[in-house]
Amino acid sequence: MDYPKRSRSSDDDSHDFKRQRIADPGRPSKSFTLENGLKVFVFSGGEESSAAMTVRVGSFADPPKIPGLAHVIEHMLFRGSQKFRGENELQDYVAKYDGGTNARTEFDHTTFSFEVDPEHFHGALDRFAHLFINPLMEPKRLEHEIDTVDSEFLLIKYSDADRLDQILAHTSYEDHPFKCFSWGNRDTLTKVPLASLRESALDFFNTHYRASSMILVIVLGSGSGDLDKIQSSVTEFFRDIPKGISPYTPEISRPWDSGKTYFLQSVENNQRVMITWRIPRESHQQNKVAKYVMQLFSEEREGSLSFFLKEKGWIWSLEVYTGGNNGFSADDEDPSAYSSTSFGQLFMLVLELTNEGLEQEYVLINHVYEYLRFLSLNTPPPYLMKEQKDLQDMRFRFLYSDDRLIDSLHVFADRLSANMLWCDADHALSQCFSDPTCDHSEINGFIKEFFTPANMRMYCLVKTLPEKEVPQIEPWFGTSYIEKEIPESCIEDWVGSRFSFPPENLFMPSNENLHGKLGSDDENDEEHDSASEDRDNESVEMDDEEMHDSAGEDSEDGDSDVDNTIKISNTIYYLSGNSSISAAYFYLSMPADHTMNLILVELLKYSLCPLQFTESGFNIPFLTQGRMAYIDCRVSLLDGNKLLLQFDGLHEKFKDFISKIWDKIKSFKPIQQHFKVIKEKLLLELHPRDISEHAKQLFMESLVEEKCKPVALDGVTFSDIQEYAADFSSNLRVHCGVIFGSISEETAKDIANLLDQPSLLLDQPSLAINTNVMALRVERTEDIPRNAFDRNSLTMVVYEIPCIGLSSFFSSLMAYGFERQLKIVENLGYQVDCSPQTEGIRGICFSVISPQYKPHYLLDRIYSFIREFKIEENSFAKYKELAINSLAEGSSIWHVLLSNEYSALLDARGRLASLTIEEARRSYDRLFLSTSSRKRVEVCISSPTGDINY
Repeated sequence: MDYPKRSRSSDDDSHDFKRQRIADPGRPSKSFTLENGLKVFVFSGGEESSAAMTVRVGSFADPPKIPGLAHVIEHMLFRGSQKFRGENELQDYVAKYDGGTNARTEFDHTTFSFEVDPEHFHGALDRFAHLFINPLMEPKRLEHEIDTVDSEFLLIKYSDADRLDQILAHTSYEDHPFKCFSWGNRDTLTKVPLASLRESALDFFNTHYRASSMILVIVLGSGSGDLDKIQSSVTEFFRDIPKGISPYTPEISRPWDSGKTYFLQSVENNQRVMITWRIPRESHQQNKVAKYVMQLFSEEREGSLSFFLKEKGWIWSLEVYTGGNNGFSADDEDPSAYSSTSFGQLFMLVLELTNEGLEQEYVLINHVYEYLRFLSLNTPPPYLMKEQKDLQDMRFRFLYSDDRLIDSLHVFADRLSANMLWCDADHALSQCFSDPTCDHSEINGFIKEFFTPANMRMYCLVKTLPEKEVPQIEPWFGTSYIEKEIPESCIEDWVGSRFSFPPENLFMPSNENLHGKLGSDDENDEEHDSASEDRDNESVEMDDEEMHDSAGEDSEDGDSDVDNTIKISNTIYYLSGNSSISAAYFYLSMPADHTMNLILVELLKYSLCPLQFTESGFNIPFLTQGRMAYIDCRVSLLDGNKLLLQFDGLHEKFKDFISKIWDKIKSFKPIQQHFKVIKEKLLLELHPRDISEHAKQLFMESLVEEKCKPVALDGVTFSDIQEYAADFSSNLRVHCGVIFGSISEETAKDIANLLDQPSLLLDQPSLAINTNVMALRVERTEDIPRNAFDRNSLTMVVYEIPCIGLSSFFSSLMAYGFERQLKIVENLGYQVDCSPQTEGIRGICFSVISPQYKPHYLLDRIYSFIREFKIEENSFAKYKELAINSLAEGSSIWHVLLSNEYSALLDARGRLASLTIEEARRSYDRLFLSTSSRKRVEVCISSPTGDINY
């Protein structure tokens, strides 16, 4: 059976914003097919170069007796080839040149990708090609990867989202490919002898990894060579991939019985309902209608389903997904691996429930169908379709300049190559940004055909299952669940409706700005030029004490001409740039009590919209309008006493949007009903079951002196929060901020005048961080386990490095070596990380999550790596340059503002530029090896059960 293909009609293409090409007119592209049948697509990209290979086979093709075989093969291909025999040849090579690798095994396909400096792209591409020509698959390395796959499985075994996914698989028809255990683990991969497993892996590889079943996508950075040279290299490197096509044919039949409800025992204290409808994936026009319905379900303003359910106090959040992981950033990912496969797509509605909402059960479903009936019977206003079309236009225009749309080039190449399995190359990119315009008859027909109880499944995550019913057990994750029929009585016929369409969005850009020179303040372009001439006259006081302390007293002053920043008010800086997007980050001083601040910030989000609970803040009314108009706002609490406001988007309505949000914040007053719901939510989150969140909480608590510990959350009354909020509002001040990107200096000053009140500026209150803490070990106790059967342990070590430049330099310098040694060589666990620490204290955080080893052994291995680490001549200059560049980016400045240390940042850039390798080595010894080093915090969470070594 052939793969389903996305239909194309001339009418569809006329709406497609001329998106039939992969690249825009300024980015040359080329496509060709090698003699062996490999399809290749090359186009110009950005500063880095990347490649991705998608193979048309995945875990659906696992032999019934070896679940997880496709997954372990994905791992094994990186473990050496006949030509490049090093165990981590590709990863080690690209890591030397500012790159990285990734791979993922899906149900229908497997994708491999890498990213590297353009100058070394050809060397990486040669190594990449041999993954698919003659992999070694040596028994010793295969045994190692079985452990890795098992660690990966144990890391997610107690994730509600992954357990729910497995219920979708477990409750499928016996003979359907969905009835599988795609992860694999030690049990499934050791049922056969190692020699037999290797033979099966080689047979799987030789059968399915054929050139005509593969698609190669290359994104060229400047310096990688022209298109003809790349074609010559691709032909040379990839021509030896065997000809032929995989015999695997995808399943497109119905996978399960619908009309069912599944109640699952939550292991993360969640109360969640997920409603799914199966919809087709082959029709481009039906895809448009699905996007339209998805957008209306996502609405948060008055008249929407979300608004109604939140006003009832039944839900904390409503999220909607469809189409699978075919976008180009993390924001495009769906919560289920089953959301987009060869059998079709799942349209998913996810509701996070309050205690009162949990009691409603099928009443919620009733209102969902009431809303669907409203959408089916009512013609959408013209402005609504235009707004949705304009949003897709803007997203497509900003594809290469907005890092929210493309997280990284290798992810971009990965998704693009995978998309080509389902549609022709011309639409592999454009399908993600297609015009959703459709008429009422299409909407009505689509809803009536697919959004029916007979096509619906519902999954309910609950804290406890009913005691009177005997649950079934899913065998791989051990999830307890109960299956029930959805009663027909839960769906009523609604004549009237409490719902309405959202009003017109006042923040949408004008037609001139939408289709003209997007993202730049055109009328002020000359001001940008003249402003740069005046910056030398701006004096910013420099404090070089910090860099001297960390880099040695013999450091010389660096070149300060990297700065293009001016101070436009007492507390706000302006940084001009060529970005398509304008951005502004502000943090506000708050009182010193972490618990009260936590409640206050959640209530503040609620006041911006009574419907808002998510940390990102995208979906509150003005923020929903902003998001649709390509303006975002995030509201968050940092370090327990800093309210961070982050804005970014198009310049035209940027100031108006910030002004509206600021007015709402200034007039904020808590509401008792909202306080009740938010307090319930925060009490549930007080003891996080996610092991990483648990560790972060313990880390922050360890930094606060005992006399400043926050009040107990359950003891806070509404009167308490009213008084606290009044104090906050009366002392509302921007402590520091930065405005940067395409916005003009004049507009930036207008924004600063809205927010900045220098005559009333207050000092930042302190959370009284304990400077005497040198080491803290926290063992998991019985009252805060994530799950009684969790086998994972966690160790986290944070070194304080106050120097802005050195913390950036050392984290980038040590990250790959740390992961390689502890994850790949020592195989301590699947999640191994070394990254900058910006909350609580500034420095570097080392962490390992392991299902096999206890924290004290992990601590020993972390400290062993730190003791043995050496700064090499051949990598010093590269990582120093990376650190300097990261400090020069406007989007990385916000965390420096948290301590009002922008002058220190400017100083750090120059001093880091003049840093010598001898100074770096002395600084490393002093910061990491000296007994009198700065503060170091250890957090250890020990698994109470399981077979743990050492």
